[in-house]
Amino acid sequence: MSIYSTNRSGYASAINITANEAYTCNDFGRILYESEVNDMKLFEAVVMTDLAECCALREGTLLESEIRALNEKSAKEWLGTIKEKLIAFWKKMKGLFKDIQRRVTSFIAVDCK
Repeated sequence: MSIYSTNRSGYASAINITANEAYTCNDFGRILYESEVNDMKLFEAVVMTDLAECCALREGTLLESEIRALNEKSAKEWLGTIKEKLIAFWKKMKGLFKDIQRRVTSFIAVDCK
């Protein structure tokens, strides 16, 4: 039996992660974890799409010209999704940078140097 099949349900797809700017410098591991979960969701979606295409081609319910049209459409959507993911990642990093700046400022203010 193959690792990926049509009835696979991954743990990562059940997790819903929202971006916020409340991350601190101690949350860098969580940021990396959330990025990996998002990558896994994207990978599993691609695998499921490929499996569905193979099944439809085998059954004769999908033509190669339809696949070509779907791939062109999905490439545009993929670029939009990547842009959204980068924006969400930047929001997380902005919160991290704000916390680091606050800590450096408070350290300098206490030492008066």
